Amino acid sequence: EMDFEMIKFLLFKCISQHGEVFYKVPEETVQPGDIVLVPMKDKKLLLSFYLHAAVYLGDGEVIHFQGRRDKNKPGRISKEGFHDMKDDRGKCEIWRKRGGVNLKELRRKVKEAMNSKAKYHLGTNNCIHFALWLLGLADF
Repeated sequence: EMDFEMIKFLLFKCISQHGEVFYKVPEETVQPGDIVLVPMKDKKLLLSFYLHAAVYLGDGEVIHFQGRRDKNKPGRISKEGFHDMKDDRGKCEIWRKRGGVNLKELRRKVKEAMNSKAKYHLGTNNCIHFALWLLGLADF
Protein backbone atom coordinates (compact mmCIF):
# COMPACT_ATOMS: atom_id res chain seq x y z
CA GLU A 1 0.00 0.00 0.00
CA MET A 2 2.88 2.36 0.72
CA ASP A 3 4.27 1.77 -2.79
CA PHE A 4 0.85 2.56 -4.27
CA GLU A 5 0.65 5.79 -2.26
CA MET A 6 4.14 6.77 -3.44
CA ILE A 7 3.16 6.16 -7.07
CA LYS A 8 0.07 8.31 -6.60
CA PHE A 9 2.27 11.00 -5.06
CA LEU A 10 4.83 10.88 -7.89
CA LEU A 11 2.20 11.02 -10.60
CA PHE A 12 0.10 13.61 -8.76
CA LYS A 13 3.07 15.96 -8.50
CA CYS A 14 3.38 15.97 -12.30
CA ILE A 15 -0.21 15.38 -13.42
CA SER A 16 -3.03 16.44 -11.13
CA GLN A 17 -5.48 14.06 -12.88
CA HIS A 18 -3.11 11.05 -12.88
CA GLY A 19 -5.87 8.51 -12.13
CA GLU A 20 -7.68 9.63 -15.25
CA VAL A 21 -4.49 9.41 -17.32
CA PHE A 22 -2.87 6.13 -16.15
CA TYR A 23 -3.94 2.71 -14.99
CA LYS A 24 -1.89 -0.11 -13.54
CA VAL A 25 -1.37 -3.26 -15.66
CA PRO A 26 0.26 -6.65 -14.97
CA GLU A 27 3.98 -6.81 -15.69
CA GLU A 28 3.55 -9.62 -18.21
CA THR A 29 1.44 -7.29 -20.42
CA VAL A 30 4.08 -4.54 -20.68
CA GLN A 31 4.05 -2.74 -24.03
CA PRO A 32 5.86 0.20 -25.65
CA GLY A 33 4.99 3.48 -23.96
CA ASP A 34 4.27 1.97 -20.53
CA ILE A 35 5.86 3.65 -17.51
CA VAL A 36 7.92 1.22 -15.42
CA LEU A 37 8.37 2.17 -11.76
CA VAL A 38 11.15 0.46 -9.80
CA PRO A 39 12.85 1.13 -6.45
CA MET A 40 15.66 3.67 -6.49
CA LYS A 41 19.08 2.12 -7.08
CA ASP A 42 20.64 4.12 -4.24
CA LYS A 43 19.59 2.41 -1.02
CA LYS A 44 20.19 5.39 1.28
CA LEU A 45 17.38 5.65 3.81
CA LEU A 46 15.82 8.82 2.35
CA LEU A 47 15.85 7.52 -1.23
CA SER A 48 14.53 4.08 -0.32
CA PHE A 49 11.01 5.52 -0.19
CA TYR A 50 11.11 6.82 -3.76
CA LEU A 51 10.61 5.06 -7.07
CA HIS A 52 12.51 5.47 -10.31
CA ALA A 53 10.61 5.82 -13.61
CA ALA A 54 11.55 4.40 -17.00
CA VAL A 55 9.59 3.94 -20.22
CA TYR A 56 9.33 0.56 -21.89
CA LEU A 57 10.35 0.78 -25.56
CA GLY A 58 9.62 -2.77 -26.69
CA ASP A 59 12.07 -5.54 -27.59
CA GLY A 60 13.07 -5.84 -23.93
CA GLU A 61 14.42 -2.26 -23.63
CA VAL A 62 13.66 0.68 -21.35
CA ILE A 63 14.88 4.26 -21.42
CA HIS A 64 15.39 6.42 -18.36
CA PHE A 65 17.00 9.57 -16.99
CA GLN A 66 19.20 9.66 -13.89
CA GLY A 67 21.20 12.21 -11.98
CA ARG A 68 24.96 11.91 -11.49
CA ARG A 69 27.13 12.17 -8.42
CA ASP A 70 28.86 15.17 -10.01
CA LYS A 71 26.04 17.75 -10.01
CA ASN A 72 27.95 19.88 -12.55
CA LYS A 73 27.49 17.22 -15.23
CA PRO A 74 24.22 16.77 -17.12
CA GLY A 75 21.95 13.90 -16.18
CA ARG A 76 22.36 10.53 -17.88
CA ILE A 77 19.80 9.40 -20.45
CA SER A 78 20.30 5.73 -21.22
CA LYS A 79 18.68 2.58 -22.49
CA GLU A 80 19.00 -0.74 -20.75
CA GLY A 81 17.44 -4.16 -20.73
CA PHE A 82 14.08 -4.38 -18.97
CA HIS A 83 14.97 -7.64 -17.22
CA ASP A 84 18.44 -6.36 -16.24
CA MET A 85 16.87 -3.27 -14.69
CA LYS A 86 14.38 -5.41 -12.75
CA ASP A 87 17.13 -7.79 -11.59
CA ASP A 88 19.21 -4.82 -10.44
CA ARG A 89 16.47 -2.77 -8.79
CA GLY A 90 13.80 -5.28 -7.77
CA LYS A 91 10.06 -5.47 -8.17
CA CYS A 92 8.43 -3.15 -10.71
CA GLU A 93 5.00 -1.72 -11.41
CA ILE A 94 3.68 -0.97 -14.88
CA TRP A 95 1.44 2.01 -15.60
CA ARG A 96 -0.24 2.51 -18.98
CA LYS A 97 -1.54 5.74 -20.46
CA ARG A 98 -5.26 5.60 -21.15
CA GLY A 99 -5.85 5.83 -24.89
CA GLY A 100 -2.33 4.59 -25.66
CA VAL A 101 0.67 6.48 -27.00
CA ASN A 102 1.75 7.66 -30.41
CA LEU A 103 4.58 5.18 -31.09
CA LYS A 104 6.01 7.21 -33.96
CA GLU A 105 6.26 10.27 -31.71
CA LEU A 106 7.70 8.14 -28.88
CA ARG A 107 10.45 6.82 -31.18
CA ARG A 108 11.21 10.37 -32.40
CA LYS A 109 11.56 11.64 -28.83
CA VAL A 110 13.73 8.67 -27.83
CA LYS A 111 16.10 9.42 -30.72
CA GLU A 112 16.16 13.11 -29.76
CA ALA A 113 16.79 12.26 -26.11
CA MET A 114 19.66 9.88 -26.84
CA ASN A 115 21.52 12.72 -28.58
CA SER A 116 20.86 15.41 -25.98
CA LYS A 117 21.96 16.63 -22.56
CA ALA A 118 19.70 17.69 -19.73
CA LYS A 119 20.29 19.05 -16.26
CA TYR A 120 18.93 16.72 -13.59
CA HIS A 121 16.98 18.26 -10.73
CA LEU A 122 15.22 16.05 -8.19
CA GLY A 123 12.18 18.30 -7.93
CA THR A 124 11.74 19.86 -11.36
CA ASN A 125 13.53 17.76 -14.01
CA ASN A 126 13.80 14.14 -12.98
CA CYS A 127 13.01 10.63 -14.21
CA ILE A 128 9.24 11.03 -13.99
CA HIS A 129 9.35 14.33 -15.92
CA PHE A 130 11.42 12.59 -18.58
CA ALA A 131 9.01 9.64 -18.79
CA LEU A 132 5.99 11.93 -19.02
CA TRP A 133 7.72 14.06 -21.68
CA LEU A 134 8.29 10.95 -23.79
CA LEU A 135 4.54 10.31 -23.59
CA GLY A 136 3.66 13.91 -24.47
CA LEU A 137 2.41 14.81 -20.98
CA ALA A 138 5.07 17.12 -19.52
CA ASP A 139 7.93 19.47 -20.31
CA PHE A 140 11.49 18.27 -20.00
